Amino acid sequence: MRVARLKYSHSDPLFRYSGIDAISASNRESIDLLLGGRVDVAFIPLTYASLNCGALEILPEFAIFSEGPVISARLFAGAGEGYAAVSDTSVNAMALRKLMGLEFEVVDDPIAALRTHRGVLVIGDDALRLVDSGAPHLVDVGELWQRRVGLPLVYAVMAARRGVDARAAREIVRAIGASLERFHADPRELIAEVSRRIGVSERLLQDYYGSIRYRVSESVLRGIEEELHVFGLPRCPLTRPRAPGCPRRRVLACRERIRLRGRPRWSQRGAPDRPQPGSRRRVHVLRPEARPREGALRRPRVPGGHRDPEQAGAARQA
Repeated sequence: MRVARLKYSHSDPLFRYSGIDAISASNRESIDLLLGGRVDVAFIPLTYASLNCGALEILPEFAIFSEGPVISARLFAGAGEGYAAVSDTSVNAMALRKLMGLEFEVVDDPIAALRTHRGVLVIGDDALRLVDSGAPHLVDVGELWQRRVGLPLVYAVMAARRGVDARAAREIVRAIGASLERFHADPRELIAEVSRRIGVSERLLQDYYGSIRYRVSESVLRGIEEELHVFGLPRCPLTRPRAPGCPRRRVLACRERIRLRGRPRWSQRGAPDRPQPGSRRRVHVLRPEARPREGALRRPRVPGGHRDPEQAGAARQA
C-alpha cells in the first residue's frame, strides 16, 4: 500500500520506526497525491479532507493536533504593514482568519516578508528555526485556539481513498502505532536526528514533541467537529473497523462511545462531559483592530463585561 506523510518534523515520530517507505509531501502535495491515486493513504490537512469528503475516508486512529501552544505555527512580528502567510498553510491561516479577522498575503519567503509586513504566519520547520533563533512572535496559533475555543486544534488527519483494502489499511495503522510507542519509549535518538537535519536545538525539539499529539480521543473528535463548524466547512464521516456493538462500519466515534458507556455525564466539577445536544461552545473572536501585543493574548470577557472574574462575581452579587 502506498503512503504519503507530511514533510515536516511533526510527522517523524509517526513514521521513523514504522518500516513504511512513505512519500514525503507538503500540505498541498499530500491531497494531490491522494486524489490523483498515486498513494492510498496519507496525512492531509483537515481543511482539505473536509472539502473532499466524497472521494476520501477519514481514519480517526491518528491525527496531528495540539492542546495548547504548538511552537511550529506562529504569527511572527515583522517590521512593515499588513499580514502575510506562507503558501503551504491551510488550517493555521483559517484559524487566524476566524479568530482574529486577519487577511493574509501569500508569500514563499517568510524571512523577506518579515521586513515588509507587520506579522508573518510561518509553519513547520521554518517556524522552529525562527523560534530557535529567538524571533519575536505575536501569536502562537495553538495557544490562541485553546484559549478561545477550548478544544484541540487538529492540523492533519489520516485519510484513505475510497475502496482501499481495509486489511492493508489496518496494517498501516498498526505500524504507525508501533512507531509512536517506540518513539515515546526513548525519544532521544529521533530528537538528535531531527536536530541535525533541520538545524535547531534538541531542547527546543523536546518542548515541541511534548506539545504535538497524535492519538485520537473523544475530545479530539469533538475538536474536529467544532473546528469545521468554526471554519464553516462540511463535516466528514469518520471510518473505523467494525467493533462489537457498532451497528455499521461507518460510524462517528463508535469505539469511543462504547468505551465511555456507563461513565457519568457530569464531571466531578459539575460540568458536562460533552456539549449538550444542539449546543455550541462560544468562540471568542478578536476584532481586527484588537490585535495582541507581542507574546500576549487578550483574556476573554466574562459576564458583565469584566475581565476579572472576581469583579464579575461582585457585580452579580450587587
